[in-house]
Amino acid sequence: WNLMMRDAIVRLGRERGLKINSYEPGIRNIPDANHPRTNWSVGSKHARKGGYSLEIHFDSYGEYGLGSGLIPALSSRLNTVDESLARTFGRYPIFFRGGLGAPRRGIRVLELGKLEGTLEKSLRNPGSRRKVVNYLAMKVVQALILGIDDK
Repeated sequence: WNLMMRDAIVRLGRERGLKINSYEPGIRNIPDANHPRTNWSVGSKHARKGGYSLEIHFDSYGEYGLGSGLIPALSSRLNTVDESLARTFGRYPIFFRGGLGAPRRGIRVLELGKLEGTLEKSLRNPGSRRKVVNYLAMKVVQALILGIDDK
């Protein structure tokens, strides 16, 4: 679902005029988190150059999940895009779980929702999947646009 969401966010973002792209390492499992092809390495490099790096996730199942929200980057100050995403989806503490790998590298993590219940059923159902993906992607895109336009 993360990849479907990523692609929908990029597509809808471009349609709305955002300069937005995604990264695909070409393989799903890279054991070394610091390998130059990992999402973290590429996202960190992008963030160090002044770009806004964002990982899209669905929160974990059961008692371990907290739901939707933005986990901010540890290496930068909150900005208007961070605040807009947090207003739309909720916010996690800056040092959530002691500081996750992506935020330690300057990458934000956006938890779109707890992947269970109605959300999971709607994503698994071929009749409703596209509508749910587009709805969530548009929420992300609108929050990005509001954050960019916020003076």
